[in-house]
Formats: sequence, structure tokens, C-alpha cells
Amino acid sequence: MGGGEQYNYNLARDLTSKNVNVTVVTPVPTRNGDHFNFAVIRVNPHPILTLLETFSKIRDIKPDIVHISGPTPIDYAILPLLKLAKIHVIMTYHADFPSGIGKMFNSFLFLFQNFFDKILVQTNSDKQKLQRRGIRSLKLENFFFSGIDSNIYRIKDKRSSRDIDILFVGRMDKEHSYKGYFELLDILSYLKSDLASEPNVYVVGGGEKLKEFMERANEKGVTLNIFENIETSELISILNRSKTLVLPSISPAEGFGRVVLEAIYCGAVPIVSKYAGSSELITKYNCGIIIDPLNPKHSSVLVSRLLNDSNLLTKFQTTCFMLADKGEFDAHLSIDRTLSIYYEALSECK
Repeated sequence: MGGGEQYNYNLARDLTSKNVNVTVVTPVPTRNGDHFNFAVIRVNPHPILTLLETFSKIRDIKPDIVHISGPTPIDYAILPLLKLAKIHVIMTYHADFPSGIGKMFNSFLFLFQNFFDKILVQTNSDKQKLQRRGIRSLKLENFFFSGIDSNIYRIKDKRSSRDIDILFVGRMDKEHSYKGYFELLDILSYLKSDLASEPNVYVVGGGEKLKEFMERANEKGVTLNIFENIETSELISILNRSKTLVLPSISPAEGFGRVVLEAIYCGAVPIVSKYAGSSELITKYNCGIIIDPLNPKHSSVLVSRLLNDSNLLTKFQTTCFMLADKGEFDAHLSIDRTLSIYYEALSECK
């Protein structure tokens, strides 16, 4: 499950726990074992049918608020319809589109800003970027670093040894090429000579590019342990075995990188690309290192320095423990603030 999708489900679950009546409308198909405490309506994934069916369902439900995670072209198409239906709209801004046509869509957002009550942004860089694109400050709401379910993502035993040196989690398909999975192989290739022994590397992810990824790894002589499809509980166990988690994103299309928060809550030290929004978190809390995956040789030096320095690794891990213990990014802390934004929108006439 991707970070954006997980965000929506967690938001719906926590709102429901506050006695809010929530319905999730999504083109994502049902998976085995899906059980929710809120209503989920699955619509046709074809873009045109998604648009028509989504608006039809919303019109039937007659909600007070529509909370969008975007933006997507479908969002742009449905916003005027929601405006006509006099429905309030909040959007959590997740990421830019990395493709050529996507970059064009990215620049359109300011044309639709009057359709939103608020746009929630997760990082300062996103806020500044949207302001440069013409979004007015009054439309933007800082909503940094929140949304982790600490009942699920947690450290099992602070004293346990960790046998996985580096963990990567991410989809491997064309749409998610910005995740930097091929660049990760370049870093690992250099890392072989920078460490006394070959690192134990785990990769969690599947997709259309997985076969090519494995072929390139073999060509570079990089040994990997690959898990294509695992349950969340298995991922949490792997995070608890990992010394570090690497997010090697190669463009700002990685709006934040939720897995970094999940790693921190499980005690894995984050190694984060300077292009990812979560690099701001690393800078703010000094809980990991920042690399440039487009410079794999230098990135390898930084990673090897971290893995070779047990004191530095322990220092960062202790900070991760502290942040998890304090519940710094807990989902329940953000839900009351989300509700206050909803009520503020409902109290104002559009």
C-alpha cells in the first residue's frame, strides 16, 4: 500500500473514531484482508469513469466536506462540479507529477485554488513551491510530519540486535521511477568497496520494473534480499531488524516519503534523498543523514561512514527512539487539528 493511500485510510479511520461519518471513494481495487470501520466505495479505475462515478457517488452521499489527496487531473475535473454542488473541499498536497505532461498539470493548481477551502502542505519546501506557483498564503495550511499509527508502527525491543544493514521500500514501476531504485543500485555497487564486508540489503517492493531491477543488480554484482508482496506486519518486523532505511528519491515528485516516519517509529535510521520532502525532518531533528542519489559515489561514502561508525548510528537511533516515545508524529495528534480545519470551512460561506 502506497503512502498516499495509507494516509487516506488512516485519516478515515481516525475521523470515524471521532464519530464522524466517513466514506472513502477510490479506484483502488479491494485486496484480500481489507477490513475497515468506515464505508469504502470502489469506482472504475478508467479515468473518465472514475470521474463520473466519483461525482455520482458524492452527489448521492451529499457530504459536508470532500477531502482530496492530490492533485490529479481527475481532481481538476471534479472541482467545478463540487463547487456547483456547494460542497466544501480540503486537499492534502502530496506530490508533483514527475512526467512531462505531469509538470504541466502541476502548474495548473493556482487556477483552481478558489475551489479549495484549504490546501494542507507537509513541508516548507512544498509551501514555498506552491506560493511561487501563485497559490495565495491564506489557502495554505502547514501540516507537517504527522499521521503514523503508533499502535502498529513501533519498536518491539530497543535492545535487540539488527541484522539488516540497509532497507529500501518502494514500488518499482514507471510511475514511481522517481523513487530512485536504479540509482540505489549504483550506490550499493560503490558501497561494496567502501565497507569491510558486503552489506545485508533488503528490498521490499514489486512492479513492472522489478525484473529489470534484479537484472541490473546481478550485472553490478549487488546481492539483494527481495520481497515483492508482504503484509504490513511483516514490513514492521523487517523495519525492526533494520539498521537503516534508505529513501533514494531523485526528484521532488517524492513529496514527503511516509516510509521515513514508519522507519523512525521502528528504530531504523533514515538515509533520505535531498530531493524528498522528508529531508526537512532529518534536518530538523538530526535523526539521520541526507544524500544525493544522483551522485552515487559520494552517497556511498556517506552511507559507509554511517554504517562503519557505531557511535553515530547509535546516536541517530537514540533520537529515533526518543521521537517514537514522544509520539511526535502520531496520527491521533493530527486528527483534532484536521477536524478544526473542517469546522472552520463549514462555518464560512463559500
